[in-house]
Amino acid sequence: MKRVFIIGFLVALAMSGVLLVQHFKYPGDGRVRKMLAGTWAVSWGDVAHSTNVVSADGTYECRITDPPGGRIIELEGTLRVEDGFLIDTMTRNNLPNVHLPRINRGRIVRANIGEMVVDYTNGKGHPVYYKKVSM
Repeated sequence: MKRVFIIGFLVALAMSGVLLVQHFKYPGDGRVRKMLAGTWAVSWGDVAHSTNVVSADGTYECRITDPPGGRIIELEGTLRVEDGFLIDTMTRNNLPNVHLPRINRGRIVRANIGEMVVDYTNGKGHPVYYKKVSM
């Protein structure tokens, strides 16, 4: 009886592990592309916050609030998903002396219909958190 319980417990533990891995697994470029359209609240920790409005074709408008300085930064560009990376090609920035186009590339750590986590620092800093606020 004890042996059956232990075997059952180990099977349940293994199944839980498989389900957990599937839950956090990257959903694929195609699914992430379909999820991009909408309005996203973005947080870089305490550094800055923004609202990104992304169209179905990947073009976006972004408004960043810089808490320490209180300035507003307005950006435009295109988002692309390729091989598990979010590629941001910025084509407009209202700050002076910004060389355009500017390309930022981040590894998509996690993505679902309501949130996305992207690491632009190659694991050396804090990831960027995207939370979808409207479709």
